[in-house]
Amino acid sequence: MAACGKDCKNQRNIELAEGQMVCSYCPEWMIECEAIDVLRKPLLDRQAYLREVEKIRGKRSTDQLKDRMIQIHSIWRKRKW
Repeated sequence: MAACGKDCKNQRNIELAEGQMVCSYCPEWMIECEAIDVLRKPLLDRQAYLREVEKIRGKRSTDQLKDRMIQIHSIWRKRKW
């Protein structure tokens, strides 16, 4: 049994930005990885990426990604400087 409570095969426990433990196969971890990757891009690249995500995956998925990016950015601001 993984830390996320799911029965994931070959899982590895991962700590999300806010401290929640999940397995490396959980959707929460996938979204977190994508959000961090997008946050590290320059602003114009982030905007272009999010436009493409909306074209391919739709507004709901894009909003979910944006929300996670905002959460992670807020956590980073509290931890840094």
